[in-house]
Amino acid sequence: MKRTWKKTALSAALVSALLALPLDRASALSLSINGSVQQQDVQPVMVDNRVLVPLRGALEPLGAALQWDGERHTVTATKGSTIVTLKLGSIDAAVQRGPR
Repeated sequence: MKRTWKKTALSAALVSALLALPLDRASALSLSINGSVQQQDVQPVMVDNRVLVPLRGALEPLGAALQWDGERHTVTATKGSTIVTLKLGSIDAAVQRGPR
């Protein structure tokens, strides 16, 4: 009886360890644009089941220019005639589209 209990405990421990492996690998997030993994200073992170990606790392490879306004705490991304402005701490973005 004692030997069966040890086998069961060992089996449960092994199964638990194997199930934890995929979760550990899922924590290594990366950003891929057009099939190319982007190397970044700040890596994407998961917060409340949402992936947060550094704006610079996501937009510069797409050809956008970014500017930070420290006084207003805003970042402005420009590509062609499209301008997107985001304020730190806000969930809204202002989008201006010029003529194409």
